[in-house]
Amino acid sequence: MNQTVIQIVLAAAAGFGGGWVAQLVAAEPVAPRRAESPRAEVPRELLERVVVLERRMEAEPVRKPVATTRRSATEQPREEESLIEVEEREPRVNLLEGIGTKPFGRREVDAMYEYLGRNHDEIEQTIAKLRVAIEGDPDNADLHCALATALGAKTAYITPRGPEQGVMWDEAKKSYREALKLEPNHWEARYSLAFGDSMAPEFVGLRPKVIEQFHELMTVQEAGNPEEFHALVYMRLGTMYKQGGNMKKAREVWKRGLERHPGDDQLRNAIAIAAEE
Repeated sequence: MNQTVIQIVLAAAAGFGGGWVAQLVAAEPVAPRRAESPRAEVPRELLERVVVLERRMEAEPVRKPVATTRRSATEQPREEESLIEVEEREPRVNLLEGIGTKPFGRREVDAMYEYLGRNHDEIEQTIAKLRVAIEGDPDNADLHCALATALGAKTAYITPRGPEQGVMWDEAKKSYREALKLEPNHWEARYSLAFGDSMAPEFVGLRPKVIEQFHELMTVQEAGNPEEFHALVYMRLGTMYKQGGNMKKAREVWKRGLERHPGDDQLRNAIAIAAEE
């Protein structure tokens, strides 16, 4: 996996001393598609963003080399050598359009994070604009969640690796918590907060709290219509139980998720792997 992909999906979380930021690139267990493939634990978010990146890279034009051969004044260059393709910069977008008036959920978070990952120079001004927006509308949970997302991008792409990343993640967590105070059922804020804390080292002792957060989120989403991304909760919660040595609970959670999301291959494969262990 190249460095660009790793940077795009580097999650905005850090532990004591900045030690758990990089661990966010290895979270969810993913079953092999073929029996001979090695088993690995890869976060679902990673796979989704890799697919997005691969499609974007396939769509980008390949730059042709510039011809350096000298010619006489009357010699006409061949067409393929005379065309110099200049890489076009991605058009600027208004990331804040609609925020505060339209839901800011999983798709919006991914779109913002991926855009800022390609346009680092817009991260600081996006954070500044969101802070101003919150001053004018402090009770808007979506604005706080959007700010946490932008802070997460700053953690991954601007902040030097180390303790400073931990400080930045703490700031992002405050924004997520503020969103949850205003809207306890805010799916994206609760999921992002729980997922980030789930990457903490075992000695920090956050596992019981994280499991509780995922159970609350599971209850919230089961009260409404299922969304495809809701399967992430069952996958991660089951993983937490597995890492804690409780395979029985892990299987129960994965099976519960598969009943609600029968088309989710990761849940089905996780159950199949658990049956072999």
